[in-house]
Amino acid sequence: LRWGKEEKASVQARSAREPSAEERAWLLGLPTLRVGYEMDRHPYSFADGEGESAGLSADYLRMVQRELGLRLEMVPAEDWDSLQRMVRSHEIDLIAAGTARDFDPLEMSFAQPYEYFPQVIVARNGGPPITRLQDLIGKQVAFRKETALLSLLRASLPGTQLLPTASNEAGLSRVARGQADAFIGTLPAIDSLIRSRYAAQLRVVGPAGMDQELAIGARPEFSALLQLIDRRLSHLDEGTRAGIRSRWISSEYNYGVPWKWVIGTALAGLLVLGLVLAAYARLRRAADAQRAAEQELAAQLGFREALLEIIP
Repeated sequence: LRWGKEEKASVQARSAREPSAEERAWLLGLPTLRVGYEMDRHPYSFADGEGESAGLSADYLRMVQRELGLRLEMVPAEDWDSLQRMVRSHEIDLIAAGTARDFDPLEMSFAQPYEYFPQVIVARNGGPPITRLQDLIGKQVAFRKETALLSLLRASLPGTQLLPTASNEAGLSRVARGQADAFIGTLPAIDSLIRSRYAAQLRVVGPAGMDQELAIGARPEFSALLQLIDRRLSHLDEGTRAGIRSRWISSEYNYGVPWKWVIGTALAGLLVLGLVLAAYARLRRAADAQRAAEQELAAQLGFREALLEIIP
């Protein structure tokens, strides 16, 4: 009997995420959709050794393509600037990995994010002590040129010289050459670059306290497709998501400050490590905590008003 209930629930879940007959007819009428993706944004979006689209975003996109029966043409962009230009010139219909805050809503709309990743701070080995975002105030900070990230950094780092770069590689290179004090980027994207090219020069020193969203975008004339994408990905089980992450994201990086600092500042080192590991979970819980606090405050105010009413 239990097996029968589970089978029924599984069938209902499949039915909820599958397009209706009317939606299928609309999907069949779609032309081949041109999908823009960055060639240099490992592990999210890049071109593999055979020049094919690869990475975490490509896996999610193929899943959506298979489920919805889409015909896609992958269009590579050399970097973020090229992808932005392709959107403005209407050279592409979809984006494999982006966020609504980085594009004009008249040019590109987005589905709900399929992944979130924490932003971290990278600094030179042997450089000045930096463990949190506020330590960068007044310094030179490089970052991957994205509208949403620029807005957050301007609000958080007054009096700081912000240096936009076209890619993570370009930003890390500026720090390694002493042209910037730090670089801010997502941990999975910069981890392999640091270990393969800058292990003797750079290190991750702490969390930046903000997230990077990844979502599929579509031009306005195809925005109805986003609802179908949301429906499909909202029913994706965590095991499948974990499988995609483990395929592309390494967890080998040893976070924190160099051991020569840890000897004299063990407590601070442990704090940095804990902050890096907890940053993502803390940010994801922030909205729930705020709502709970507002509800508690409302209850306290209600009690106070009631108490004042009964006091003679």
